Amino acid sequence: MTDEVAPRDINKGQHEAVRQAREGVPQAAAVSGGSGSDVRDDMLRVEVPGASDLHHATHQALATALAKHGRDLLNEASRLEAAANPGLAVPVITPGMIHDAETLQRIGYAQAGKAVDRRNWMLGSLAATFVGGFFTNNLTEPWGAVGFVVCGALALIFFNKGSQS
Repeated sequence: MTDEVAPRDINKGQHEAVRQAREGVPQAAAVSGGSGSDVRDDMLRVEVPGASDLHHATHQALATALAKHGRDLLNEASRLEAAANPGLAVPVITPGMIHDAETLQRIGYAQAGKAVDRRNWMLGSLAATFVGGFFTNNLTEPWGAVGFVVCGALALIFFNKGSQS
C-alpha cells in the first residue's frame, strides 16, 4: 500500500504550521489510496508492506489512521519545538523533535485531555474539602460526623485520582 499523507504547510514553511498548531487551528491531511493521482508537493508518501492485500474499506481505515497519527505526531513535535524555542529564532522542527514526539506518544506521555482530567479531579478534591469544613462545624451531631468522614474520604480519593492522571 502506498498512501500519501500530507501534513499541512510543510513546503510553505514550518513557521506557519507552528503558528497554527499553537493557535489550535486544525491541520488537514489529504489521504488517497495509492493511485498517485492526488499527489501534491506537500504530501508525504508512506508505504506499509502487506497493506495492498487488505479490503478497500480496511485500506481506507488504515490510511485514515496513518494520517491522524501523522497529524498528532506533527502537533506534538510543534509543541516540543515551541518549548525549546524562546521565540527569538525561526521555528524549526528537527528530526530529534520528531523522534522525541514519537517516543512520548508511544509511551503514553503525550495524551490530549490529561491536564483537564487532572484539574477536574483536583477541583473535586477542593470542593470535598470545603464541604467537609461545613460538617466540621457540626461534629457533635451524628450527621456532621458522618458527613465529615465521607467528605474526607472523597477528598482523598479525588486527590489520589488527580495525582495519577
